[in-house]
Amino acid sequence: MPLYPAVDPSPSSFPPLPPLDQLEREATRGGRAPWLPSNTTITTTSGEPDFETSASPLVFGCGVFGTGMYNPDQTLNSDLPLRTLRLALDYGINTFDTSPYYFPSEFILGNALVHLSPEHPRHSYFIISKCGRYGPDPIHFDYSPSKVESSIRASCKRLGTDYLDVALMHDVEFVAEKVGRSNHEGWEAAILSGSEAAQPEGVSKPSKQDVEKDLGLLPGLQHASRVHGPGDEKVLDAVRTLFRLKDEGVVKRVGISGYPLPVLLRLSRLVATSPPFRPLDVILSYSNHCLHSSVLEGLRPLFEADPCWKPPIILNGSPFSMGLLTPNPPAWHPASEELKTACVDLSRLLESKGTTLAWTALMHGIRGSEIQSDPTPRLRTLLGLSNPQQVHEAIEAYRTLLSRQTAQGERLLFPIKGEKEGEEEDVEVERRRFQYEKFAESEATSRKLFKERGVSEWSWSSGL
Repeated sequence: MPLYPAVDPSPSSFPPLPPLDQLEREATRGGRAPWLPSNTTITTTSGEPDFETSASPLVFGCGVFGTGMYNPDQTLNSDLPLRTLRLALDYGINTFDTSPYYFPSEFILGNALVHLSPEHPRHSYFIISKCGRYGPDPIHFDYSPSKVESSIRASCKRLGTDYLDVALMHDVEFVAEKVGRSNHEGWEAAILSGSEAAQPEGVSKPSKQDVEKDLGLLPGLQHASRVHGPGDEKVLDAVRTLFRLKDEGVVKRVGISGYPLPVLLRLSRLVATSPPFRPLDVILSYSNHCLHSSVLEGLRPLFEADPCWKPPIILNGSPFSMGLLTPNPPAWHPASEELKTACVDLSRLLESKGTTLAWTALMHGIRGSEIQSDPTPRLRTLLGLSNPQQVHEAIEAYRTLLSRQTAQGERLLFPIKGEKEGEEEDVEVERRRFQYEKFAESEATSRKLFKERGVSEWSWSSGL
């Protein structure tokens, strides 16, 4: 895992980027993404693009540009990141997530975006970055107000911008107080979400109220505003600093990120009920809306439950569960051996049926981003895209989701559209409907296997 260096590297540390007219350009397949061009004209009353209404349903996760995470240094030092980012922008993926912790992601992304500015100026895309985490271990966290401010301003410099569209405190579970079993492995998040957890036989299942009490999530202002210790104070001070930077125009929206949903929920309530009584704008959760765990959907109403504040925008990260649901999962992945083995076995089973684990995971993980919710996507999904082929596959997966038959009460964001006109377009629509039906079968197979193995809806420990 990367560790941010004590001193920023010089610009000469990175290979020069080729002129755009000499750069191999990958053509989009079937034109721009379905969410364009309508969303390109949505702005705030000030004339600036608005993140809530204009950010693309698919978010480009730039953790793929971190040393030792998903790609070799040879790839990071090539023009492949630039070509991949260019294709994503050409399609209409206009939102990018990064962090100092993903070193040198901010440098690679910033250099590429500045280089692409003649084609895609700053106002045409959104940047999400984070602060507070700078390495893999607890000693690499710094939530002090001075560090938060200096980190955000340094990120702006590295990214070639005067402001961030979203600034998040990174992996808050490592700093906040550990309340009950909120950071432990288990099924607490599943119980809160109301999903059917595959708990082993003979293990008693606590009630939802017992879980709420243990995790500090009982209803009421008294419980929501309770500071459980110095870790909570550190998070509150850090978030207050971000709100001050928001008032100064350095960041547009403020939020937190992390893995354990009970921690994110408790802190969102705490921030909103503590001075200066401003609710968070954005929550980023990861690996909680994927094939082996879909607890995010059940927990969404809890983030929206209080009528006293506007609910945060929920971002869904990592449909591939940090590479676990791919052919080559990273060695550092925190999943249990039982879950890792189940993924390997599932991959072989799906291949025997003529499909792949990665494709099934992609389709499942981005589902929800095609559903309309007055008038924004119900769920925006952040996914790592290492090369142009993965960008093509993400767009095709999204188009396939738009071809499905909707459930009662659902509305798709965009009309179904094939790659060609007239009769040939109908053929494309039918092809995608067939692909969706094939995916639905693979999804059912996957969910069944995870449940039979006793690992569905299970959460690993984080922040301990």
